[in-house]
Amino acid sequence: MLKALSQNIGTIVEMNRDTITLNKRVHHIMTNEPVTLAPDAEISDAIEIFKNHDTFCIPVVDDKNKPVGIISWRDIIKAIKL
Repeated sequence: MLKALSQNIGTIVEMNRDTITLNKRVHHIMTNEPVTLAPDAEISDAIEIFKNHDTFCIPVVDDKNKPVGIISWRDIIKAIKL
């Protein structure tokens, strides 16, 4: 998670601006109501979400809204690449 915020965290080139994000509250970084997919969703469903929402990843949740996975646009590219 820290490396996702800044690749410089924990290295000799770490700067104050790299650690500022660590002091932010979760709601400043993440959305309160994420768009999700069901495990049996089609690739086309994920593509529509990526087209219509400003997101890089889509949580996959079960019928009790518990996370069971995550899909990224890179996963889509890998799935449709021939």
